Amino acid sequence: MKSTRFIVFLILIGSAALALASGTDGKPVRNIELTETRDIADAAAVNTAISVLFKDAESCPAAPLEDRQACGCSFKDDLKKLKSAYDAAVAKHPGWNEVDTVVAYRNAAKGTVILSFPGIERQLNACAQHQQ
Repeated sequence: MKSTRFIVFLILIGSAALALASGTDGKPVRNIELTETRDIADAAAVNTAISVLFKDAESCPAAPLEDRQACGCSFKDDLKKLKSAYDAAVAKHPGWNEVDTVVAYRNAAKGTVILSFPGIERQLNACAQHQQ
């Protein structure tokens, strides 16, 4: 069950782990380490929206990969909240969405949180395609 949730998680938001390994052109990824409270709040809002979608996706039945992605993309209200948080963060911090860039911050309860805004954008676009 744990591996199924992990696969659904990767489908929904892309893989920051892959982004950390190497950029799209094989170059190292640019890591933006957040320390300012207001910057962390912007990133945390996106992470919170992702967490809600992750919880939604846990209810998706075990099915072929494409069906699980369609199920994950079917939570339209929570997907809109993620899109809104993503758009607000990128509007304030356009550099966070640059290719081969990840954003990281420390969370006392969760440890280090890493977000790939280009990966989130790809998943939002993939879900938009599913909904057409």
